[in-house]
Amino acid sequence: ASTHEGFENSKLKLLKALHSSSGNEPAGLIVRGAKNPHVTPDTLFPQAALGFNVCVDEIVRAGAVLNGANIQPSEKPLDRPIIRSASDLSDAFTHYFRQGAAAERVVDNAQLWNSLLQAASAEEAKARAHIGGNAALMAQQLSAVCKNCTIMLGGGIGPKLAPMLGPSILQLGTHSSDEVHLILEYA
Repeated sequence: ASTHEGFENSKLKLLKALHSSSGNEPAGLIVRGAKNPHVTPDTLFPQAALGFNVCVDEIVRAGAVLNGANIQPSEKPLDRPIIRSASDLSDAFTHYFRQGAAAERVVDNAQLWNSLLQAASAEEAKARAHIGGNAALMAQQLSAVCKNCTIMLGGGIGPKLAPMLGPSILQLGTHSSDEVHLILEYA
């Protein structure tokens, strides 16, 4: 199945799970909770469904990854809204590095992306994987606060992300690979 079909299947599972929920109106639950300070989140919301922004944040040393991918500092630093080549990455990275600023860019080049992921997996990159994506982070936090809630998470949950999620999170929409956000640290 394609990634798109997997995503659509995840959406369908999540929507079916929501439709079969308790039927309590969220607005009424919030009002009841506001009137009673002893109401806990899990009695207020026995079920929560989140999706679809899930990924693995790979935090790596920028120098090791760029060197591993044979990317040299740019002579003409320039912001690039989309990274389509090693030169674009060099320009944008150097531009933001000189400012000590952060930037988020899409890499629209499979070969370049794969070389960056390969370089990120090298020991010198000191990769650290974390739960990423707002939906996954919110599900993780809800599972810690709402001990008796059913937390449903829909999205592209791959083999690296799945074991990082709390055991009480019902994972809807598992995939054979993870979406990765590569975070290049200036250190």
